[in-house]
Amino acid sequence: MKYSGIGGQAVMEGVMMQNKDTYAVAVRKPDHEIDVKVSKRKNSKTLDAVRKIPILRGVVSFVDSLYLGMSTLMYSASFFEDEDDESTSASKKKDKEEAFTEEEKAKKAAKEKKQFSILIFKVFPNLNVSQRTSTQLYTLSWLLCKDYGK
Repeated sequence: MKYSGIGGQAVMEGVMMQNKDTYAVAVRKPDHEIDVKVSKRKNSKTLDAVRKIPILRGVVSFVDSLYLGMSTLMYSASFFEDEDDESTSASKKKDKEEAFTEEEKAKKAAKEKKQFSILIFKVFPNLNVSQRTSTQLYTLSWLLCKDYGK
């Protein structure tokens, strides 16, 4: 089978296809219309010269493919709004924090302290580490406990 040189990738609600120096992006908009953008890739003579060097041509092709892929992905993402804007997410977070009563917060803090102490006194000693690293871990855990208790 003869090599066609055609390749592509998926983008948000669409597809990007390329062949040699031309690529096309087809994206389905939220109103269900299909937007097609056909463009030529810009090649420089310097890049063409570098593409003849065996090791460098792989790196250049990788970066070039990464650039094209990210630019077409960002193009397709530009058709869609963020589902969660900052004000909505901040108010949801505040509501979630207010939902906890003082008793639930105390239970959660006690559970975290228990888990932390298990980590310090059960897991750290069983790690197969040198004496110096073990001392550093205990010092770190002591400092964290000191700050954690506040």
